[in-house]
Amino acid sequence: MALRILSAQISHETNTFSTTPTTLESFRLRTFWLGADVARNMRGTKTELGAHIDAAEKYGWELVQPIIAHATPAGRVTKATWEFFVKTICEAAEGVDGVLLALHGAMVVEDIDDAEGELLSILRRQLGDSVPVSVSLDMHANVSQRMADLSNAIVTYRTYPHVDHYPTGLLAAELLDRMLSTGERFQVAYLQPATLDGCDFGRTHADATVMPSLLAQADAIQAASPDIQAIAVCAGFPWSDIESVGPSVCVTGRGGVDALKALATPIADGIWATRHMRSVRYASIEEAVDQASRAPEGGPPLVIGDATDNPGQGAPGNNVALLEAFLAAGIAGVAVACVSDPAAARACIAAGEGSTVTLELGSLSGQRRVPLKVTGTVTLTNEDARFVISGTMRKGLEMSLGATAVLQVEGITVIIATANLQVIDLEILRCVGLRPEGFRVLVVKSQQHFRNAFTPIASSVMIVDAKGAVSPDLTHLDYKNTRRPIWPLDSFSE
Repeated sequence: MALRILSAQISHETNTFSTTPTTLESFRLRTFWLGADVARNMRGTKTELGAHIDAAEKYGWELVQPIIAHATPAGRVTKATWEFFVKTICEAAEGVDGVLLALHGAMVVEDIDDAEGELLSILRRQLGDSVPVSVSLDMHANVSQRMADLSNAIVTYRTYPHVDHYPTGLLAAELLDRMLSTGERFQVAYLQPATLDGCDFGRTHADATVMPSLLAQADAIQAASPDIQAIAVCAGFPWSDIESVGPSVCVTGRGGVDALKALATPIADGIWATRHMRSVRYASIEEAVDQASRAPEGGPPLVIGDATDNPGQGAPGNNVALLEAFLAAGIAGVAVACVSDPAAARACIAAGEGSTVTLELGSLSGQRRVPLKVTGTVTLTNEDARFVISGTMRKGLEMSLGATAVLQVEGITVIIATANLQVIDLEILRCVGLRPEGFRVLVVKSQQHFRNAFTPIASSVMIVDAKGAVSPDLTHLDYKNTRRPIWPLDSFSE
């Protein structure tokens, strides 16, 4: 008889400094399927749950997939939403032989700081200690000791931009199969240095060296020890005011957690030693204007990552400071993808294509809500701007910008969307009739994930700090719940 395996995904990267609550509707706007719709929509995608489906066919499992829910980063998840997730997963978990969970690792609920740890605790009480649990996490997980103690295996993405969702899901499934086939139960050792930030935030693009070096070190340690099954190096998510915030190392294997921890201590030491190192420089708005003014007509485009308004870190996606600066400088041939402003999108749709509209758009910063008054021509409207990712990050997954309009303002093309999505794929522009390669300048709401799709079409790439809601300077944030002392909030003697 086939083994019954629970496979589920709940993913949210919670920015506790955001005042925007994350509700069930937030998940419905991004990726949300229940029951039979999970396999129907995830089969054939290069995602973790797509990998679970393929692994089940390989290993002969009967897969039970009750839910996939993934929301754009924002504030704490509401308690009602959390309770729905727990109920859905626990009802499906009854009588299973093993568990595969694809979690983020940085989800925070209104009254639960360690949401993933709490979910694992609830499942353990239901299933007991003998049922193996294999967990895959985002590289930016804030892993807790509790999560490590309650899991038999923890693996994470090893790329940023994250283009290895599928192989990460396969590895989690492979480790589960090893335990089910042999009866062995692995343990997870956990190490966490005293830093909010580190690993160069996990960057693995061509110019990055810190995270690739840490991963190479982990690979060498694993290759030298047959007891180690996997090593997860997590960069952490510092915009979360919780006890377990920050980078960590999780070692899955046999031989006891103390022995595994000793083997991986050099990696944690490496995270601490390189905590100051960065591969990316944040340029100013003035530098962006200067570079854009010198970008040639006809492309290939200068691609600007509007990094501090990145929805992928919990920013509202409505900072129009760069748009304001480009308008003031008279720079044309620019596309801005996207400004998240549901009211403005609705106003454009109501006016209709070809209409001239004057509206207040977005906000000049995430903290100081001062919209920008613009007049432009509505060139396209779409009640549900859907697209299928064609790039390497979650290839094949269908997503939506929601009700969307394209507005031409003094030679600048602005995509105004209802959904607040990080711009990770060229299809976000193509689904509203735009050819990204044809612009002089592309402004994308992203800090890192845009690189795999946009770098190949770019003349050059720059990262800009337009004074949005997710500044890389963590010292100005009011942390109350994190462990102390911790870098860079506190001083340490070298």
